[in-house]
Amino acid sequence: MKDLDEVSLKTPNSTWSEYDCNISEKQCRFCFGDEESDRKSGIPSLWMSPCKCDGSIKWVHERCFKQWLNLAPFPQQSACSTCGFIYRKSWRMKSLSEWSCPPLRITFWDVVEIGLDFYSTFKLFRGMYQMLEGKKSIFGQICYFIFWKTFIFTDRRILYYKSIGAAMATSFFEPQVRNVDDEKEKQQK
Repeated sequence: MKDLDEVSLKTPNSTWSEYDCNISEKQCRFCFGDEESDRKSGIPSLWMSPCKCDGSIKWVHERCFKQWLNLAPFPQQSACSTCGFIYRKSWRMKSLSEWSCPPLRITFWDVVEIGLDFYSTFKLFRGMYQMLEGKKSIFGQICYFIFWKTFIFTDRRILYYKSIGAAMATSFFEPQVRNVDDEKEKQQK
């Protein structure tokens, strides 16, 4: 068996060290287009960094990101699935002719979960009211609240409902994700 030092990492015409490993050039994490291909195609491209990811997945074309947001699952429309950063959005009202029905892609199981969430939340508030009237014990209501907070009112569910609300708002407003690098520059000033 050969040592790693003896193994040659050569390609047919060159060695790895001869490759241009310029990581400062921007490359879109969705379409994999880079600045050079944008210049060659003549299509003007706006680059943005919507989250705190770094390295080869930092940059995206603004048009690719908007298209991806329209197709992404609800939780990924609000936050980056890689670094968890919640996108900084601003909302611009659409003209009346651009208003549309909300693009809700809710499955049967989503409807079942929403129904159970609302029922459990209703039961929590009804139990609190009954506790104040003296019809339920405080201990039982505290146990139900812990159950509700642990399994119903989780961070994932809150993000899910925020995403549904944002999808409904896109009927009348256009979300614009702000560039994280722009915000960093503002904070440094």
